[in-house]
Amino acid sequence: ERLRVEDEHFLEMEAERTKIWQLQNEQRRAEQQLKIEEMKQHRDRQVVLNKAKSAEEKAQEVEEKKELMKSLHHETLRDKLDTEDCLGGH
Repeated sequence: ERLRVEDEHFLEMEAERTKIWQLQNEQRRAEQQLKIEEMKQHRDRQVVLNKAKSAEEKAQEVEEKKELMKSLHHETLRDKLDTEDCLGGH
């Protein structure tokens, strides 16, 4: 009888240990999944930031080109007027 009780106790302990082990594994899997999700979100945020930065840089380039073209246009007009003044003044 005592052996049977000890066997039952041993089996209960093993079952409890197995249950704890399963719960720990589930928790580890859940933590890993959470880390994966966090990494994906971080990567997605970086992609969005990089795209925004790239768009901002392109817009700035366009603006700089416009300013340059405007400046060149003014210089060309000024040179043309200067040339006309020189030619007209002689």
